[in-house]
Amino acid sequence: MRYLREIIHLSLPIFMANLALMGGAVVDTIWLGRYSSLGLAAMSVSFAIYASIYGLCLGLLRGARQLLAQAHGSKSHINLLHNMQQSILFLFLMGLLAAIITAWCATHLYFFGVSLNMIPIAREYLLVLACGLPLQLFYRFFHMLAQVTNQAYRVVQFNIAGLIIRSLLSGSLIYGIAGLPELGAVGSAYALVLNTCLLLPIFLYYTPSIANCSIWKILLPFNRPDLKAIRSILHIGVPSAMSTFADLLSSSAAITVIAGIGLVASASHQIVSNLNGLLYLLHVALSSACGILVSHKIGENDQATAKKIAWLGIQLNTFLALLIMLSILLLRHDIAMLYTSDAIIQSAVVPLLVIVCIYHFSDAQSTIIGELLCCWKSTILASAIHIVVFCIGSLFLGWYLAKFGWHWGFYIEPMGVSGFWIMVTITSFIAVALNSFLLYSVFKQA
Repeated sequence: MRYLREIIHLSLPIFMANLALMGGAVVDTIWLGRYSSLGLAAMSVSFAIYASIYGLCLGLLRGARQLLAQAHGSKSHINLLHNMQQSILFLFLMGLLAAIITAWCATHLYFFGVSLNMIPIAREYLLVLACGLPLQLFYRFFHMLAQVTNQAYRVVQFNIAGLIIRSLLSGSLIYGIAGLPELGAVGSAYALVLNTCLLLPIFLYYTPSIANCSIWKILLPFNRPDLKAIRSILHIGVPSAMSTFADLLSSSAAITVIAGIGLVASASHQIVSNLNGLLYLLHVALSSACGILVSHKIGENDQATAKKIAWLGIQLNTFLALLIMLSILLLRHDIAMLYTSDAIIQSAVVPLLVIVCIYHFSDAQSTIIGELLCCWKSTILASAIHIVVFCIGSLFLGWYLAKFGWHWGFYIEPMGVSGFWIMVTITSFIAVALNSFLLYSVFKQA
Protein backbone atom coordinates (compact mmCIF):
# COMPACT_ATOMS: atom_id res chain seq x y z
CA MET A 1 0.00 0.00 0.00
CA ARG A 2 2.91 2.37 0.66
CA TYR A 3 4.24 1.95 -2.87
CA LEU A 4 0.72 2.22 -4.29
CA ARG A 5 0.27 5.56 -2.50
CA GLU A 6 3.65 6.74 -3.79
CA ILE A 7 2.74 5.91 -7.41
CA ILE A 8 -0.64 7.68 -7.15
CA HIS A 9 0.85 10.63 -5.24
CA LEU A 10 3.39 11.21 -8.03
CA SER A 11 1.21 10.36 -11.04
CA LEU A 12 -1.60 12.81 -10.17
CA PRO A 13 0.54 15.98 -10.41
CA ILE A 14 2.23 14.68 -13.59
CA PHE A 15 -1.20 14.12 -15.17
CA MET A 16 -2.45 17.55 -14.08
CA ALA A 17 0.72 19.20 -15.40
CA ASN A 18 0.41 17.43 -18.79
CA LEU A 19 -3.28 18.32 -18.98
CA ALA A 20 -2.48 21.99 -18.35
CA LEU A 21 0.14 21.89 -21.14
CA MET A 22 -2.41 20.40 -23.55
CA GLY A 23 -4.90 23.08 -22.51
CA GLY A 24 -2.72 25.78 -24.07
CA ALA A 25 -3.10 24.31 -27.55
CA VAL A 26 -6.86 23.90 -27.02
CA VAL A 27 -7.23 27.59 -26.00
CA ASP A 28 -5.21 28.76 -29.03
CA THR A 29 -7.47 26.68 -31.29
CA ILE A 30 -10.59 28.26 -29.75
CA TRP A 31 -9.23 31.82 -30.10
CA LEU A 32 -8.17 31.32 -33.73
CA GLY A 33 -11.30 29.38 -34.67
CA ARG A 34 -13.29 32.53 -33.92
CA TYR A 35 -10.75 34.86 -35.55
CA SER A 36 -9.76 33.38 -38.91
CA SER A 37 -10.18 29.98 -40.58
CA LEU A 38 -7.04 30.66 -42.65
CA GLY A 39 -5.05 31.46 -39.52
CA LEU A 40 -6.38 28.33 -37.80
CA ALA A 41 -5.38 26.17 -40.77
CA ALA A 42 -1.90 27.75 -40.92
CA MET A 43 -1.42 27.24 -37.18
CA SER A 44 -2.58 23.61 -37.45
CA VAL A 45 0.00 22.78 -40.13
CA SER A 46 2.93 24.68 -38.62
CA PHE A 47 2.21 23.50 -35.06
CA ALA A 48 2.17 19.89 -36.31
CA ILE A 49 5.71 20.39 -37.69
CA TYR A 50 6.84 22.05 -34.45
CA ALA A 51 5.22 19.35 -32.30
CA SER A 52 7.05 16.64 -34.26
CA ILE A 53 10.45 18.24 -33.61
CA TYR A 54 9.55 19.01 -29.99
CA GLY A 55 8.33 15.44 -29.47
CA LEU A 56 11.62 14.02 -30.75
CA CYS A 57 13.49 16.27 -28.31
CA LEU A 58 11.31 15.04 -25.42
CA GLY A 59 12.11 11.47 -26.44
CA LEU A 60 15.82 12.28 -26.17
CA LEU A 61 15.22 13.96 -22.79
CA ARG A 62 13.78 10.69 -21.52
CA GLY A 63 17.33 9.38 -21.31
CA ALA A 64 18.32 12.31 -19.08
CA ARG A 65 15.32 11.67 -16.82
CA GLN A 66 16.27 8.03 -16.22
CA LEU A 67 19.89 9.00 -15.53
CA LEU A 68 18.87 11.69 -13.02
CA ALA A 69 16.25 9.50 -11.32
CA GLN A 70 18.82 6.76 -10.70
CA ALA A 71 21.37 9.30 -9.48
CA HIS A 72 18.77 10.74 -7.09
CA GLY A 73 17.96 7.25 -5.82
CA SER A 74 21.64 6.52 -5.17
CA LYS A 75 21.73 9.45 -2.67
CA SER A 76 25.01 10.55 -4.22
CA HIS A 77 24.91 14.36 -4.24
CA ILE A 78 28.09 14.67 -6.36
CA ASN A 79 26.85 12.15 -8.93
CA LEU A 80 23.47 13.88 -9.20
CA LEU A 81 25.06 17.32 -9.64
CA HIS A 82 27.42 15.98 -12.30
CA ASN A 83 24.57 14.31 -14.23
CA MET A 84 22.47 17.47 -14.03
CA GLN A 85 25.29 19.50 -15.56
CA GLN A 86 25.86 16.99 -18.34
CA SER A 87 22.12 16.86 -19.07
CA ILE A 88 22.01 20.67 -19.33
CA LEU A 89 24.96 20.64 -21.73
CA PHE A 90 23.26 17.98 -23.84
CA LEU A 91 20.01 19.96 -23.73
CA PHE A 92 21.76 23.16 -24.85
CA LEU A 93 23.24 21.47 -27.93
CA MET A 94 19.98 19.67 -28.71
CA GLY A 95 17.97 22.88 -28.34
CA LEU A 96 20.20 24.76 -30.80
CA LEU A 97 19.98 21.94 -33.35
CA ALA A 98 16.19 21.69 -32.93
CA ALA A 99 15.82 25.47 -33.41
CA ILE A 100 17.89 25.34 -36.62
CA ILE A 101 15.79 22.44 -37.98
CA THR A 102 12.55 24.28 -37.12
CA ALA A 103 13.80 27.44 -38.86
CA TRP A 104 14.75 25.36 -41.92
CA CYS A 105 11.24 23.87 -42.01
CA ALA A 106 9.79 27.40 -41.81
CA THR A 107 11.66 28.44 -44.95
CA HIS A 108 10.86 25.23 -46.87
CA LEU A 109 7.13 24.84 -46.20
CA TYR A 110 6.46 24.02 -49.84
CA PHE A 111 8.29 20.73 -49.14
CA PHE A 112 5.44 19.78 -46.75
CA GLY A 113 2.74 20.60 -49.31
CA VAL A 114 1.46 23.69 -47.47
CA SER A 115 -0.96 25.81 -49.53
CA LEU A 116 0.50 29.02 -50.95
CA ASN A 117 -2.02 31.25 -49.15
CA MET A 118 -1.00 29.73 -45.78
CA ILE A 119 2.79 29.86 -46.25
CA PRO A 120 3.40 33.50 -45.10
CA ILE A 121 1.48 32.97 -41.83
CA ALA A 122 2.89 29.49 -41.21
CA ARG A 123 6.47 30.63 -41.92
CA GLU A 124 6.33 33.49 -39.40
CA TYR A 125 4.59 31.26 -36.86
CA LEU A 126 7.33 28.61 -37.09
CA LEU A 127 10.19 31.14 -37.00
CA VAL A 128 8.82 32.61 -33.75
CA LEU A 129 8.54 29.13 -32.23
CA ALA A 130 12.06 28.26 -33.43
CA CYS A 131 13.45 31.20 -31.44
CA GLY A 132 11.71 30.01 -28.28
CA LEU A 133 12.29 26.26 -28.68
CA PRO A 134 15.55 26.07 -26.65
CA LEU A 135 13.89 27.95 -23.75
CA GLN A 136 10.83 25.70 -24.00
CA LEU A 137 13.06 22.63 -23.69
CA PHE A 138 14.93 24.09 -20.69
CA TYR A 139 11.60 24.85 -19.02
CA ARG A 140 10.45 21.27 -19.61
CA PHE A 141 13.80 19.92 -18.36
CA PHE A 142 13.57 21.75 -15.02
CA HIS A 143 9.96 20.58 -14.67
CA MET A 144 11.17 17.02 -15.23
CA LEU A 145 13.98 17.53 -12.72
CA ALA A 146 11.52 18.79 -10.10
CA GLN A 147 9.33 15.71 -10.65
CA VAL A 148 12.31 13.38 -10.32
CA THR A 149 13.34 15.06 -7.04
CA ASN A 150 9.90 14.89 -5.38
CA GLN A 151 8.66 18.42 -6.19
CA ALA A 152 5.96 17.44 -8.71
CA TYR A 153 3.20 19.62 -7.23
CA ARG A 154 5.29 22.73 -7.83
CA VAL A 155 5.21 21.87 -11.53
CA VAL A 156 1.40 21.66 -11.43
CA GLN A 157 1.15 25.13 -9.89
CA PHE A 158 3.33 26.67 -12.58
CA ASN A 159 1.62 24.86 -15.44
CA ILE A 160 -1.80 26.06 -14.29
CA ALA A 161 -0.43 29.60 -13.91
CA GLY A 162 1.18 29.25 -17.34
CA LEU A 163 -2.12 28.14 -18.90
CA ILE A 164 -3.89 31.22 -17.53
CA ILE A 165 -1.13 33.63 -18.62
CA ARG A 166 -0.79 32.03 -22.05
CA SER A 167 -4.57 32.16 -22.62
CA LEU A 168 -4.68 35.90 -21.80
CA LEU A 169 -1.58 36.67 -23.88
CA SER A 170 -2.79 34.60 -26.81
CA GLY A 171 -6.21 36.26 -26.97
CA SER A 172 -4.70 39.73 -26.54
CA LEU A 173 -2.09 39.26 -29.29
CA ILE A 174 -4.43 37.51 -31.74
CA TYR A 175 -7.16 40.17 -31.47
CA GLY A 176 -5.02 43.18 -30.50
CA ILE A 177 -6.62 43.78 -27.09
CA ALA A 178 -5.34 46.27 -24.46
CA GLY A 179 -3.24 48.24 -26.90
CA LEU A 180 -1.27 45.23 -28.09
CA PRO A 181 -0.75 44.69 -31.85
CA GLU A 182 -3.25 42.50 -33.71
CA LEU A 183 -1.04 39.64 -34.92
CA GLY A 184 -3.58 36.96 -35.77
CA ALA A 185 -2.27 33.38 -35.77
CA VAL A 186 1.32 34.53 -35.17
CA GLY A 187 0.13 36.10 -31.90
CA SER A 188 -0.44 32.64 -30.41
CA ALA A 189 3.20 31.73 -31.20
CA TYR A 190 4.45 34.92 -29.51
CA ALA A 191 2.21 34.12 -26.53
CA LEU A 192 3.82 30.67 -26.13
CA VAL A 193 7.37 32.09 -26.29
CA LEU A 194 6.63 35.06 -23.99
CA ASN A 195 4.90 32.76 -21.51
CA THR A 196 8.02 30.55 -21.33
CA CYS A 197 10.36 33.58 -21.04
CA LEU A 198 8.28 34.83 -18.11
CA LEU A 199 7.77 31.55 -16.25
CA LEU A 200 11.23 29.95 -16.57
CA PRO A 201 13.10 32.52 -14.39
CA ILE A 202 10.18 32.66 -11.91
CA PHE A 203 10.16 28.86 -11.65
CA LEU A 204 13.90 28.80 -10.96
CA TYR A 205 13.58 31.65 -8.44
CA TYR A 206 10.74 30.03 -6.50
CA THR A 207 12.44 26.63 -6.67
CA PRO A 208 15.66 27.72 -4.94
CA SER A 209 16.73 24.17 -4.22
CA ILE A 210 16.49 21.24 -6.63
CA ALA A 211 17.81 18.12 -4.90
CA ASN A 212 19.59 20.36 -2.34
CA CYS A 213 21.37 22.24 -5.17
CA SER A 214 20.78 25.91 -5.89
CA ILE A 215 20.39 26.72 -9.56
CA TRP A 216 23.70 28.61 -9.53
CA LYS A 217 25.47 25.63 -8.01
CA ILE A 218 24.08 23.49 -10.82
CA LEU A 219 25.29 25.89 -13.50
CA LEU A 220 28.51 27.25 -11.96
CA PRO A 221 31.25 26.10 -12.03
CA PHE A 222 30.44 23.91 -15.02
CA ASN A 223 32.34 20.65 -15.49
CA ARG A 224 33.78 19.76 -18.88
CA PRO A 225 31.72 17.45 -21.13
CA ASP A 226 31.59 13.82 -19.97
CA LEU A 227 31.14 11.60 -23.01
CA LYS A 228 30.21 8.60 -20.86
CA ALA A 229 27.26 10.47 -19.30
CA ILE A 230 26.13 11.80 -22.68
CA ARG A 231 26.34 8.28 -24.17
CA SER A 232 24.14 7.05 -21.30
CA ILE A 233 21.56 9.71 -22.16
CA LEU A 234 21.67 8.81 -25.85
CA HIS A 235 21.46 5.07 -25.11
CA ILE A 236 17.94 5.57 -23.76
CA GLY A 237 17.03 8.80 -25.52
CA VAL A 238 17.69 7.83 -29.15
CA PRO A 239 15.50 4.67 -29.16
CA SER A 240 12.76 6.60 -27.30
CA ALA A 241 12.96 9.41 -29.86
CA MET A 242 12.77 6.91 -32.72
CA SER A 243 9.67 5.29 -31.18
CA THR A 244 8.12 8.74 -30.84
CA PHE A 245 8.94 9.42 -34.49
CA ALA A 246 7.26 6.15 -35.52
CA ASP A 247 4.11 7.18 -33.62
CA LEU A 248 4.14 10.63 -35.23
CA LEU A 249 4.68 9.09 -38.66
CA SER A 250 1.81 6.64 -38.23
CA SER A 251 -0.48 9.47 -37.04
CA SER A 252 0.45 11.57 -40.08
CA ALA A 253 -0.14 8.59 -42.35
CA ALA A 254 -3.57 8.04 -40.78
CA ILE A 255 -4.58 11.65 -41.39
CA THR A 256 -3.38 11.47 -45.01
CA VAL A 257 -5.14 8.17 -45.76
CA ILE A 258 -8.40 9.05 -44.04
CA ALA A 259 -8.58 12.55 -45.53
CA GLY A 260 -8.81 10.90 -48.94
CA ILE A 261 -11.76 8.73 -47.87
CA GLY A 262 -14.16 11.58 -47.06
CA LEU A 263 -15.39 14.19 -44.60
CA VAL A 264 -17.28 11.75 -42.35
CA ALA A 265 -14.22 9.48 -42.05
CA SER A 266 -11.94 12.44 -41.24
CA ALA A 267 -14.32 13.86 -38.65
CA SER A 268 -14.92 10.52 -36.91
CA HIS A 269 -11.18 9.74 -36.90
CA GLN A 270 -10.44 13.14 -35.35
CA ILE A 271 -13.00 12.57 -32.59
CA VAL A 272 -11.75 9.13 -31.54
CA SER A 273 -8.11 10.26 -31.82
CA ASN A 274 -8.82 13.23 -29.57
CA LEU A 275 -10.54 11.05 -26.97
CA ASN A 276 -7.78 8.43 -27.05
CA GLY A 277 -5.10 11.13 -26.73
CA LEU A 278 -6.80 12.64 -23.69
CA LEU A 279 -7.18 9.28 -21.93
CA TYR A 280 -3.62 8.34 -22.92
CA LEU A 281 -2.36 11.16 -20.67
CA LEU A 282 -3.56 9.16 -17.64
CA HIS A 283 -1.33 6.23 -18.57
CA VAL A 284 1.61 8.49 -19.44
CA ALA A 285 1.39 10.04 -15.96
CA LEU A 286 1.09 6.68 -14.19
CA SER A 287 3.92 5.17 -16.25
CA SER A 288 6.20 8.18 -15.67
CA ALA A 289 5.57 8.05 -11.93
CA CYS A 290 6.23 4.32 -11.85
CA GLY A 291 9.41 4.78 -13.94
CA ILE A 292 10.76 7.48 -11.62
CA LEU A 293 10.15 5.38 -8.48
CA VAL A 294 11.65 2.25 -10.07
CA SER A 295 14.72 4.24 -11.15
CA HIS A 296 15.12 5.55 -7.60
CA LYS A 297 15.26 1.96 -6.31
CA ILE A 298 17.65 0.88 -9.06
CA GLY A 299 19.86 3.81 -8.05
CA GLU A 300 19.75 2.49 -4.47
CA ASN A 301 20.73 -0.94 -5.89
CA ASP A 302 17.49 -2.41 -4.50
CA GLN A 303 16.43 -4.57 -7.44
CA ALA A 304 13.84 -6.55 -5.48
CA THR A 305 11.85 -3.44 -4.51
CA ALA A 306 12.27 -2.00 -8.03
CA LYS A 307 10.66 -5.12 -9.53
CA LYS A 308 7.92 -5.03 -6.87
CA ILE A 309 7.03 -1.41 -7.76
CA ALA A 310 7.19 -2.24 -11.48
CA TRP A 311 4.77 -5.15 -11.07
CA LEU A 312 2.44 -3.01 -8.94
CA GLY A 313 2.51 -0.30 -11.62
CA ILE A 314 1.58 -2.83 -14.31
CA GLN A 315 -1.36 -4.08 -12.22
CA LEU A 316 -2.59 -0.54 -11.50
CA ASN A 317 -2.22 0.44 -15.16
CA THR A 318 -4.14 -2.66 -16.30
CA PHE A 319 -6.98 -1.95 -13.86
CA LEU A 320 -7.19 1.67 -15.06
CA ALA A 321 -7.20 0.58 -18.72
CA LEU A 322 -9.98 -1.96 -18.11
CA LEU A 323 -12.03 0.67 -16.26
CA ILE A 324 -11.64 3.10 -19.17
CA MET A 325 -12.54 0.36 -21.68
CA LEU A 326 -15.75 -0.47 -19.82
CA SER A 327 -16.67 3.22 -19.50
CA ILE A 328 -16.20 3.85 -23.25
CA LEU A 329 -18.27 0.77 -24.16
CA LEU A 330 -21.14 1.80 -21.88
CA LEU A 331 -21.05 5.50 -22.79
CA ARG A 332 -20.11 5.30 -26.48
CA HIS A 333 -23.42 6.81 -27.69
CA ASP A 334 -23.23 9.65 -25.16
CA ILE A 335 -19.58 10.32 -26.09
CA ALA A 336 -20.49 10.56 -29.78
CA MET A 337 -23.33 13.03 -29.01
CA LEU A 338 -21.01 15.07 -26.79
CA TYR A 339 -18.51 15.55 -29.61
CA THR A 340 -20.92 16.23 -32.48
CA SER A 341 -24.58 16.92 -33.22
CA ASP A 342 -24.31 15.49 -36.76
CA ALA A 343 -26.24 12.19 -36.79
CA ILE A 344 -24.19 10.77 -39.70
CA ILE A 345 -20.87 11.41 -37.93
CA GLN A 346 -22.33 10.03 -34.67
CA SER A 347 -23.24 6.77 -36.43
CA ALA A 348 -19.65 6.53 -37.73
CA VAL A 349 -18.09 7.33 -34.34
CA VAL A 350 -20.00 4.77 -32.23
CA PRO A 351 -18.55 1.58 -33.85
CA LEU A 352 -15.12 3.23 -34.00
CA LEU A 353 -15.22 3.78 -30.23
CA VAL A 354 -15.59 0.02 -29.72
CA ILE A 355 -12.39 -0.60 -31.70
CA VAL A 356 -10.53 2.31 -30.10
CA CYS A 357 -11.33 1.23 -26.54
CA ILE A 358 -9.69 -2.14 -27.31
CA TYR A 359 -6.71 -0.33 -28.85
CA HIS A 360 -6.53 1.88 -25.76
CA PHE A 361 -5.91 -1.18 -23.58
CA SER A 362 -2.91 -2.31 -25.64
CA ASP A 363 -1.65 1.28 -25.92
CA ALA A 364 -1.76 1.61 -22.13
CA GLN A 365 0.25 -1.60 -21.68
CA SER A 366 2.76 -0.49 -24.32
CA THR A 367 3.31 2.79 -22.44
CA ILE A 368 4.19 1.30 -19.07
CA ILE A 369 6.19 -1.61 -20.51
CA GLY A 370 8.27 0.82 -22.57
CA GLU A 371 8.84 2.99 -19.50
CA LEU A 372 9.99 0.04 -17.40
CA LEU A 373 12.33 -1.23 -20.10
CA CYS A 374 13.91 2.24 -20.11
CA CYS A 375 14.50 1.94 -16.36
CA TRP A 376 16.66 -1.15 -16.97
CA LYS A 377 18.20 0.47 -20.09
CA SER A 378 16.80 -2.23 -22.36
CA THR A 379 15.58 0.18 -25.02
CA ILE A 380 17.13 -0.65 -28.38
CA LEU A 381 15.33 -3.95 -29.05
CA ALA A 382 12.08 -2.65 -27.52
CA SER A 383 12.10 0.42 -29.78
CA ALA A 384 12.99 -1.70 -32.82
CA ILE A 385 9.95 -3.93 -32.11
CA HIS A 386 7.73 -0.88 -31.65
CA ILE A 387 8.95 0.83 -34.83
CA VAL A 388 8.81 -2.23 -37.11
CA VAL A 389 5.41 -3.45 -35.89
CA PHE A 390 3.78 -0.01 -35.93
CA CYS A 391 5.19 0.96 -39.31
CA ILE A 392 3.98 -2.29 -40.85
CA GLY A 393 0.62 -2.09 -39.09
CA SER A 394 -0.10 1.63 -39.60
CA LEU A 395 1.80 2.63 -42.71
CA PHE A 396 1.08 -0.43 -44.84
CA LEU A 397 -1.53 -2.90 -43.57
CA GLY A 398 -3.78 -0.21 -42.04
CA TRP A 399 -3.62 1.83 -45.22
CA TYR A 400 -4.23 -1.25 -47.40
CA LEU A 401 -7.22 -2.48 -45.40
CA ALA A 402 -8.74 1.01 -45.35
CA LYS A 403 -8.33 1.66 -49.08
CA PHE A 404 -8.49 -1.77 -50.73
CA GLY A 405 -9.79 -4.32 -48.20
CA TRP A 406 -8.35 -7.85 -48.24
CA HIS A 407 -7.98 -10.20 -51.21
CA TRP A 408 -5.68 -13.02 -50.00
CA GLY A 409 -7.40 -16.26 -49.00
CA PHE A 410 -10.69 -14.50 -48.31
CA TYR A 411 -12.29 -11.25 -49.43
CA ILE A 412 -12.99 -8.17 -47.31
CA GLU A 413 -14.33 -4.96 -48.82
CA PRO A 414 -12.44 -1.68 -48.22
CA MET A 415 -13.19 -0.81 -44.59
CA GLY A 416 -12.33 2.88 -44.51
CA VAL A 417 -11.29 4.36 -41.17
CA SER A 418 -12.42 1.22 -39.27
CA GLY A 419 -9.92 -0.88 -41.21
CA PHE A 420 -7.09 1.42 -40.20
CA TRP A 421 -7.96 1.26 -36.49
CA ILE A 422 -8.50 -2.51 -36.57
CA MET A 423 -5.05 -3.09 -38.08
CA VAL A 424 -3.36 -0.66 -35.66
CA THR A 425 -5.07 -2.47 -32.74
CA ILE A 426 -3.91 -5.92 -33.90
CA THR A 427 -0.31 -4.82 -34.45
CA SER A 428 -0.31 -2.94 -31.14
CA PHE A 429 -1.18 -6.17 -29.29
CA ILE A 430 1.63 -7.97 -31.15
CA ALA A 431 4.12 -5.28 -30.05
CA VAL A 432 2.89 -5.49 -26.45
CA ALA A 433 3.27 -9.29 -26.43
CA LEU A 434 6.84 -9.14 -27.75
CA ASN A 435 7.91 -6.36 -25.38
CA SER A 436 6.22 -8.11 -22.44
CA PHE A 437 8.39 -11.15 -23.12
CA LEU A 438 11.42 -8.85 -23.27
CA LEU A 439 10.47 -7.26 -19.93
CA TYR A 440 10.05 -10.74 -18.40
CA SER A 441 13.58 -11.61 -19.55
CA VAL A 442 14.92 -8.37 -18.03
CA PHE A 443 13.18 -9.15 -14.72
CA LYS A 444 14.79 -12.59 -14.60
CA GLN A 445 18.27 -11.15 -15.19
CA ALA A 446 17.91 -8.19 -12.76
